[in-house]
Amino acid sequence: MTDTNRELIQKWADLWSGTSKADFLGIFSEATVYEDKAAGLTMRGRPELGDFFDLIRKALPDFKVISDLISLGEHGGTIQWHMTGTHEGELFGHGASHKTINVDGCCVIRIKDGEIVKSTDYYDMKTLYRQLGFDKN
Repeated sequence: MTDTNRELIQKWADLWSGTSKADFLGIFSEATVYEDKAAGLTMRGRPELGDFFDLIRKALPDFKVISDLISLGEHGGTIQWHMTGTHEGELFGHGASHKTINVDGCCVIRIKDGEIVKSTDYYDMKTLYRQLGFDKN
């Protein structure tokens, strides 16, 4: 089970870095809950998560999530990552800045029956906004 969970968590990062929404959604349960704590968003179920995937891919067409460290627990694990991309479309109410991002974060992932049933992302929105030029402080 440990190797399977590690592979699924790595696949989470790999599929965020890809362009196939179907493949990305395929690793989540139908009733998955996906929280983006920095953005204050909670997506419930695959359709809402698919809309979020589309939003990110349109805003950051070259979006990548690079895995730095995976730690496993009894019912899933945590992945420390950094995300990169170029801001080419609207993101959280802000128009394209054409600037690049490189932001560290982590995601706590709960797995049941080989699917992700809950994931919670943590990163610093102020760092993201500063890199995009939206926060001058």
